[in-house]
Amino acid sequence: MAITDLDLSNVITSSRQIDLTALGHIFDALSPQIYRYILFRLGDEVETQEMVIEVFNRLLQTLKHRPKSIDDPQTWLFEITRKLVEQLLSGADKSSPGRLVEQTDQTGAAQGIGQDETAWLGLLVRQSMHKLLPDQQHLLALRFAGRYAPDEIARIMEKSINDVKGLQLDALMSLRSQLEREA
Repeated sequence: MAITDLDLSNVITSSRQIDLTALGHIFDALSPQIYRYILFRLGDEVETQEMVIEVFNRLLQTLKHRPKSIDDPQTWLFEITRKLVEQLLSGADKSSPGRLVEQTDQTGAAQGIGQDETAWLGLLVRQSMHKLLPDQQHLLALRFAGRYAPDEIARIMEKSINDVKGLQLDALMSLRSQLEREA
């Protein structure tokens, strides 16, 4: 169920009073985008499902204890999501930033195990994405997994539209360079 920004601000006002129906509307409206964002960054469905639950648990806790700290629920949720993803990724082995990188090394096409080319390319892109700067990873996940337009990304990332466009260009150029080195 999609809800407009105006409806969302009304829902968040209601949720400050811990209105479970209002919280359900927030979850219905934003959980699919957050799920796609996390899955895009991690590539692990089980971990993604657990992290979506954690993001919304943190929303509930914040609404209980510091409700006025959330002005824009979408921006707040994506910031918490970004922090959780980066925390998880930073806990991984520094030589291979994500678990999928390790899977690629163990089962990759270079070893001749016969992975489907599309799946191999997906793993290669994800491996290359992990080598980008955190803001670049965040932006590309919002843009391609979240399907947000640059102006929406600017609002979520609290940057100007020109900064977002420049960051996107830099991220895509860096990703291309990484893919050329890896392929």
